[in-house]
Amino acid sequence: MAALEKWWGPKGGKRDFAGSGIAIEVKTTGLNSRVHHAATIDQLGVLDTGEELYLYSVGVKSEPTSQRTLPTYVEEIERQLVHSDGSADSAAESVFRQLLGASNYDPDHSEIYQSGPGIIPNPALPGRLFAVSNLDLLTIDSFKNERLPSMVRSVSYEFEITSEAQSNDVARGVVEKLLHSTSLGSSNSDQS
Repeated sequence: MAALEKWWGPKGGKRDFAGSGIAIEVKTTGLNSRVHHAATIDQLGVLDTGEELYLYSVGVKSEPTSQRTLPTYVEEIERQLVHSDGSADSAAESVFRQLLGASNYDPDHSEIYQSGPGIIPNPALPGRLFAVSNLDLLTIDSFKNERLPSMVRSVSYEFEITSEAQSNDVARGVVEKLLHSTSLGSSNSDQS
């Protein structure tokens, strides 16, 4: 349940997962390199002084011979929402379904989700965690006077991660820190 409490993306949060002082943005790519899209110039900027911000990057591939579609992944996650004794956690399942609904996932449309090719992890790009502070990204500081030019309304961009990922031990520690951090209130829900 702690992971669901920290999942802010479907609630309109500026971060995908966030707790007090720590956040993780999740990015996927269908390419064979870690090229991702930033929807806004400040999407990967630190929101508060002292915020530890990480980016989780994972590659996926479309695979016509695979039966693993979006509903398959949803079902796998639901099977993991259990109490410590292994029994189903109906409260967590309910929260998960509400968050999926807020993300525009509708189980009544599973036939549509299953009609295309399967989605599989790209073995060349396994999930890895990166400290955003180690990434060379576009920021408002990149512009003269730390302002967008007067005729530019917004900026989105693509970036390729070429820096080294956090070690598995560090990544586990980051996730544990996030899961055990104090939950945020509604202050994280003012999406830009």
